[in-house]
Amino acid sequence: MKIKISLFYKFVIIMVILAVVPLGVVGMLLINVNESALQNAILELHTSLATSLSEKIDDYITSLKSKLSFIITSQKVLDMSWAGKQVLLQSLLEANSDFVDISIVDNKGNELIKVVNEKLEKNPSLMNHLSDQTFQGAIKGKPEISPVYYSEHQPRINVAYPFGENQVIFIVLSLQKLWDSIYKTSIGTTGLAFLVDDKGRIIAHPQMVNEEKFTDVSELEIVKAALSGQIVGSKEYTDNKNVEMIGAYAPVKTMNWGLIVQQNKTDAYWSVIVMRRKALFAVLLTSIGAALIGLLLARTLSGPVLKLIRGAEKISQGDFSGTVEVRTHDEMQTLADTFNLMTGRLKEYNELQIDRIIAERSKTAAVIYSISDGLIMTDFTGKIMLLNQPARKLLNIKETDIEERDLFAYINNEQLKNVLKEIIEKKEETIVREISLSGENPVKTIRSTADTVVTEKGKKLGVVTVLHDITLEKEIESMKEDFMSSITHDLRSPMTSIRGFLEVLLGGSAGELSGQQKEFLGIIDNSSKRLLDMINDILDVAKLESGRMDLMLEEVDFNEMICKILKELQPLVSKGKISLVSQGLDDLQKVMADYSLIERVIINLVGNAIKFTPPEKNITILGENLEDKIKISIIDTGEGIPSDYVEKVFDKFQQVTQGKKKRKGTGLGLTICRYVIESHKGKIWAESEFGKGSTFTFWIPKNLRKDDNGEVIV
Repeated sequence: MKIKISLFYKFVIIMVILAVVPLGVVGMLLINVNESALQNAILELHTSLATSLSEKIDDYITSLKSKLSFIITSQKVLDMSWAGKQVLLQSLLEANSDFVDISIVDNKGNELIKVVNEKLEKNPSLMNHLSDQTFQGAIKGKPEISPVYYSEHQPRINVAYPFGENQVIFIVLSLQKLWDSIYKTSIGTTGLAFLVDDKGRIIAHPQMVNEEKFTDVSELEIVKAALSGQIVGSKEYTDNKNVEMIGAYAPVKTMNWGLIVQQNKTDAYWSVIVMRRKALFAVLLTSIGAALIGLLLARTLSGPVLKLIRGAEKISQGDFSGTVEVRTHDEMQTLADTFNLMTGRLKEYNELQIDRIIAERSKTAAVIYSISDGLIMTDFTGKIMLLNQPARKLLNIKETDIEERDLFAYINNEQLKNVLKEIIEKKEETIVREISLSGENPVKTIRSTADTVVTEKGKKLGVVTVLHDITLEKEIESMKEDFMSSITHDLRSPMTSIRGFLEVLLGGSAGELSGQQKEFLGIIDNSSKRLLDMINDILDVAKLESGRMDLMLEEVDFNEMICKILKELQPLVSKGKISLVSQGLDDLQKVMADYSLIERVIINLVGNAIKFTPPEKNITILGENLEDKIKISIIDTGEGIPSDYVEKVFDKFQQVTQGKKKRKGTGLGLTICRYVIESHKGKIWAESEFGKGSTFTFWIPKNLRKDDNGEVIV
């Protein structure tokens, strides 16, 4: 079922789409562009902070190296006395507040001279640095800087420089001021900076209390990026607590460290989120405004159209009194004025036609209600559209106002009800049925003929059923059959007696006969035989019709039976120069059937085929072993059956007539075949194309048997 959408809603949908969709698309594009720009700006801020801090550390280390290199390489310093050297070291210590202590160490690691910053070193003492790797590298002539370590909760490094021969200047340096600059760096509520060494361990972090543990974060993507090269960058990543972060990184080139600035992604992009929400809210408000404007515009456009539709609906219902008022001062108003003019013309025409329609309707009603046959018209659900008086009488309906009511509510006869239901359900077919109203006194028989009511344009309105009372015809037919049965019974006994005496005369028991006498008696014998066969056929038809023919079921081999029949009919086949062909008989399964009756059917069908097949032609007997039935087809190549006779050939006393030529016979052979097959719960039919031959086919079920009452069932 198709969904019907109002014109107004279609206008609304179109207007809203035209107004809102472009606005929404442009708004979303602008939001995405601004969002991308803000995100890039935030990442650039992180990058600049990371670069600034890393450069500060690089500058500090570079400055330190420069100062030490100048002092160590100066010849004057090397030539100083020990007292002068101590004064120099003291001045160097005072000039650099980050120095914890400075000492000159001999090649055995013993401190020879040492100056100490008492603010940073509470318990100074001379130490031996022989096991210190920084000292070991410097004594070999290479300046060394130790990894970061913590002493008295301060980050420190050791710096060792070769000093003359077999001596080393050993400096303990505090990094607390650099660390404080890192700790003070913050962005938003969660942004911070931290420092990792060349192994990816945290050496400075504002939120870590116990830095001595040197937490390993080398698996973080941003740490890998910071330590992998000498470039500055930024990225989004997930930290070791599965929190989404954004960050920037910059290398501390002098120490192979990495400086990282990170911030919770939600916190970093909070301004972006707020901007997006405001922008979406603005787009939503604008869209609502555009939708309201579209709604008003749709109402303006659809209003006149809807008025015209309502006016047209009134006209379709026969109301020509209304007019459509449209004041838009445009083409819609012109259309409405034209519509009103058309309505006036239709009103005039309608008034002229009413009298004519009433007259025609009266004539039609007179015809319908005057015919003697019952006439019923219903829709396809069984509701009464028309019912004439003879139909009311046949169905015993006394109510007057029954239109649009259910027809089956007024029918008590189940057989009639089932037939009428079948007629209504099979609306594509023309259906003819005979119904016996056994509840009537006397019993009535009616023939129902039904077909679909179709207009000239092909529209189907319903089903019309004609009920014709054939009680008199049935009574006459019954009387005729009773007469035929009675007369044939009365003729059978004398005819049997006549044939008995003929046999005595022809046998010579009553005296010797002349040749001419024998010839005459032979003609009488053949004629009496045909007459007796006709009598027997009529009696058999009567028995089969009344159901008094008792089937003697036994196991029947169709292959054996048909081969026997073909052998018996071979003289007729040879005489007519006809070729008999059989196919599929070997595959036929044995079934339960009345042998003599089935044999009679096959003999009759094959005999007819021989009779109607011209010389030099062939007849085919085709056997098919189906799943639940046996199927036999007799196919001849004769002149065929005219289309008018194909459906009639199984009726009593029917013979195919072509021109003035009429075939010999009683016209009961195929009727007997039909009754025999139907008594076996099977079906027989004919197919023919005139001029090309005919095919007679029948099938019977495989699992026939008799019930306890002797009735044949499947």
